[in-house]
Amino acid sequence: MGRPTMNRRQILCQFCRNEKGATLVETVLTLIVLLPILVGVIDIGRAFSAYIVLTNASREGARYASRYPFHSEGIAAAVRQEAATGGLVAEAVQVNIDGLNGPAGTPIAVTASYQVNTICGSLVGLPSLQLHSTTRMVIFGLDTVVVGG
Repeated sequence: MGRPTMNRRQILCQFCRNEKGATLVETVLTLIVLLPILVGVIDIGRAFSAYIVLTNASREGARYASRYPFHSEGIAAAVRQEAATGGLVAEAVQVNIDGLNGPAGTPIAVTASYQVNTICGSLVGLPSLQLHSTTRMVIFGLDTVVVGG
């Protein structure tokens, strides 16, 4: 008698038994590469979103400052309110004003700063991202502010 012949099913099953763990190994190797990329993309998206909100907040502060260039508390409040509306922590937004109390026709600049904590940075011990946005507008009027009215 010679060698017993195997049918196709037996050959296929024997082939499958030899590669049982290969799929698991390939999946793990793929995840090791793809997960850091995914986390990085999420961090970039979060930082970009925060930057857009911060830019809108500084623009809102500059708009207020162009009308009321002597009211620093109101300018900072306008920036923080817009930042909070966009989902940032209002208390964490720092506001710097250049050109305060200037005459009509001069520029006034409002800079808003915010610190974004990243997932990647937390995992590997990197510092968080510091975002800044500056908006300049021309003072066009010197209106009075009614406080408490």
